[in-house]
Amino acid sequence: MDIIVYLAIVFSAIAVAVMVQRSLPYVKFAYPTAKAEAVGNPFLSEKVLNQLLESRNITSFKNAVNSYKDFFIEGERIEEIHTSLDEYMIQSVESLKKESPKGLEEFYDRFTEFLDSQSLKSFVKSKIIGVDIDIRPFSKTFARWIDQMKKLEKKEILEFLVEKEILADTSVSGDPLEIDVQIDRYVLKRMHESKVPKVAESTKKEFVEILTDIINIRNVLMAKINNLDVEKCKKLFLGEGREIPRWKFDEMCTSKDVEDMISRLQGTTYYEPLRQGYEDSKKYGNMELIEISLDKVLLGTVKDLSNKNFPFFGPLLKFIVFRYYEIRNLKVISKGVYEHLSKDRIKPLLVTGG
Repeated sequence: MDIIVYLAIVFSAIAVAVMVQRSLPYVKFAYPTAKAEAVGNPFLSEKVLNQLLESRNITSFKNAVNSYKDFFIEGERIEEIHTSLDEYMIQSVESLKKESPKGLEEFYDRFTEFLDSQSLKSFVKSKIIGVDIDIRPFSKTFARWIDQMKKLEKKEILEFLVEKEILADTSVSGDPLEIDVQIDRYVLKRMHESKVPKVAESTKKEFVEILTDIINIRNVLMAKINNLDVEKCKKLFLGEGREIPRWKFDEMCTSKDVEDMISRLQGTTYYEPLRQGYEDSKKYGNMELIEISLDKVLLGTVKDLSNKNFPFFGPLLKFIVFRYYEIRNLKVISKGVYEHLSKDRIKPLLVTGG
């Protein structure tokens, strides 16, 4: 064979191999991305939510929700409906986990731990004061830990949490705020360290950093509302995120009130939404509206990440985060309908967008 022809064949084969290698991520992400985009997240739409607000009773609410593709909730009491919604959230994560490319499993498992973190906090804080509560987390790891801790006393629980690297040492007093902070640090660190395919790494990193910022801001907000002193406030720091370094967090802790705290965020992504949320909170007499403004920031961030990382991990991350807020909206509306609250009371508490 002529050497020139031989070299041409070799280089052509190499070129084809490179093209195939580069196209593999597209192939692996194609189906789950297409499915997530097709299913969508209808319960973040203001139009759809307005229709649900017209529900006359809890039965008409369930029928309206179940008329949407892939949705099914059940139960008669509000607790049963909320449990059904929680189960549906986890099913959404597990379904996406099965359909996603290999290498994302660890992230999905740790996202489930994040969703379960409130349950773990409630269990630990109750056990420490000698109260037994029935908690059934969806995370296999947390479920196993809770089964083990059910038989332990306070000192043994603290030792157990040190062993699992949630607490640094057993000197923790069992103060509820301290427990909350330590568990938040743990789940955020685990999510940040989760292994994902190279094409997903920057998206995962940015998401966890923004989430860390938002929870840090919530912690300072809670400290201001509850008049915690500056030193206690500083202990609520979870670590540095995207835009809130340690010095900025400490500066926020020294603010005299909520309005002053928000002013310290000028120059960050969070300032304008929080400022508007604060104005809304004064208008409606509900401080929860400030936190909802942070939820909207997270929705916008995840939507941007989806566009930047399309058609890879971005749309999948957007789907499960948006689904989380859909479930939250459905809980708010179902509780409002169940308690016969007016639409005007319920509507400001909903998170829309995306």
